[in-house]
Amino acid sequence: MRYARRHHARELTVTEPAHLAVFDVLETAQDGDLRRRPPQDRRGVLERMFRRVPPRSPLTPRHAAAAPDVAQEWYEEKAVAGIEGLMIKPANGPHPPGCG
Repeated sequence: MRYARRHHARELTVTEPAHLAVFDVLETAQDGDLRRRPPQDRRGVLERMFRRVPPRSPLTPRHAAAAPDVAQEWYEEKAVAGIEGLMIKPANGPHPPGCG
């Protein structure tokens, strides 16, 4: 099947739905390179970017866990919902080089 044909676009939204999940921002035209800034600062930039997006925003929830067993519980809960994994990052550090 060719996905580029226009008359299939409406059908594809049902048979092949796409979902966007946004969890971080590394650079913007306004703020420049954000990789050295801590995750909570980058999250603030991201939230401002998506402020006007409807309630079903692609912006993913942000959770913090100090214990690996809590993260494991989240992973298992999300897997049941069809989510493939978790994005795990240090709470206060910059975005590590070579990770996107």
